[in-house]
Amino acid sequence: MSKFEVHQETNIWSFCRQQILDDNATALLIILETKGSSPGKPGFKMAVSENGELQGSVGGGSAEYAAVERARRILKKNIAKPQLMRQVHSADAEESSGMICAGEQTLAIVPLTKESIAVIEKIERAQDTISNIALHLSPAGIDLVEKQECNKIIVSDLSSEGQWDYTEPQGLTETIYIFGGGHVSVELSKVMRMLGFYIKIFDNRPEISTLHANESAHEKHVIDFANAGSYVHEGEGNYIVIMTVGHMHDLEVLTQMVGKKVTYLGMMGSKSKVSTIHQLLHEKGFNEQEIGSVHMPIGEQIYSHTPKEIAISIAAEIIKIKNQPV
Repeated sequence: MSKFEVHQETNIWSFCRQQILDDNATALLIILETKGSSPGKPGFKMAVSENGELQGSVGGGSAEYAAVERARRILKKNIAKPQLMRQVHSADAEESSGMICAGEQTLAIVPLTKESIAVIEKIERAQDTISNIALHLSPAGIDLVEKQECNKIIVSDLSSEGQWDYTEPQGLTETIYIFGGGHVSVELSKVMRMLGFYIKIFDNRPEISTLHANESAHEKHVIDFANAGSYVHEGEGNYIVIMTVGHMHDLEVLTQMVGKKVTYLGMMGSKSKVSTIHQLLHEKGFNEQEIGSVHMPIGEQIYSHTPKEIAISIAAEIIKIKNQPV
């Protein structure tokens, strides 16, 4: 059994639904598992319609071309049962994909029917929310299960051609809590939404224009920073960024976050500010290990200056933490 992080998709589900409604036979290609170096990753999807239209990608190149051609043959033969396709990225392999990157991938080709529309519509509704459903594929076809069965990761178990199982959570699986609703917060919200995060913004200033102008956040709250800790859920997939209007507010929020079991905790600030906060945390009784768990100054070092550049540096650091090998 293999486990992978979720790869968020774009508009592929609405494409599939519309093709089916237009009476175009359609197949969904999903990469279930990869080994070694492979252009596709688990969760990559592509839809193939009998009318020649395509949506999405399973990695591109000759491997994708071969998968599309296989899907077209399946549609032409009216095969209803999902098919597995193994591709080895080696020129001399029996199941060669035509690529030479020394890995391999296994994908499922799943013919869709009008009965699939109910599943597709539920997945569409879940895409920009925190949902409790997961896509489930097996030789029996496509359906949905409770997300708790696979938590926040793809689970793939490929025992044989006739016995395999794939479960992928739907909706947003990571939440970022941003304390501070200023200009950098606006830009960071844009980037993190693009990356598939559920975004919650908190500020203590009801009149701040940038908070009201932030169209990327899923939630915006005006709170008393003295209660900041009560708004954050612990657990994997939760990320905290602190960038309030002043260092004392940063400190007030940070003292409530240090020690929380989250994937990431970071605070924006200059070296001077970070040094001051470091000393104040010591005075409040936090030890070096606890203080060292905070990413400050926040972000990857790319010599950023503008709000957009700072947002990119923070997002880069978060991606690095999120994707680091276990």
